[in-house]
Amino acid sequence: MNLFLLYLTGCRSAWPSLGCAILILLLVEKRYKIFALILFVAFAAFIFLLINPQYFPRTDNIIEYFGVRVDIWEIAIQGIRDNPLFGQGPLTYMHIYQNYGNGIMYTQHAHSIYLDPILSYGIIGILIIAPYVQKNISALYQCFKSRKDQTLMALIISVIAVTLIHGILDYTVYFIQTGFVFMMLISSFYMYRQK
Repeated sequence: MNLFLLYLTGCRSAWPSLGCAILILLLVEKRYKIFALILFVAFAAFIFLLINPQYFPRTDNIIEYFGVRVDIWEIAIQGIRDNPLFGQGPLTYMHIYQNYGNGIMYTQHAHSIYLDPILSYGIIGILIIAPYVQKNISALYQCFKSRKDQTLMALIISVIAVTLIHGILDYTVYFIQTGFVFMMLISSFYMYRQK
């Protein structure tokens, strides 16, 4: 269903990350036969789309749009260099893009989950939430080791993977809705914590 909706929306960058997340989900669940089948189907689909690019959404301008992303990332890096410690506040990119770029199109964020938080909140802002992230990763690992609910662990790990992989080319948890769903999913393992 998700692949079908991605095809309708024309989102290209989510395809590889969703494919990787599905494979990670199956590996964590130890469903090796269906993993191999989906890997084979994905490889066959990749070859088909390589031979017939007209069936893949918006292939006519994929190189041009990647070039635009690179330009956006360069502007974000320049903004980070100007204020590396504290950043420049929420939604920084849409306020600074015209200061650094020549003719770069307007966009709300830096199209990278790795660059935009540093641009907006700086290294110190990221370090402030680092203990929270570390504590959650540790708790997730402990829950994973206990093997209480492997399906839930597979879901959480694959959601994190899809977010991090897709985050290379886009800001995947940018809006309140996506951020809330992401946080709700990745913290759902707390229902198994011992008091």
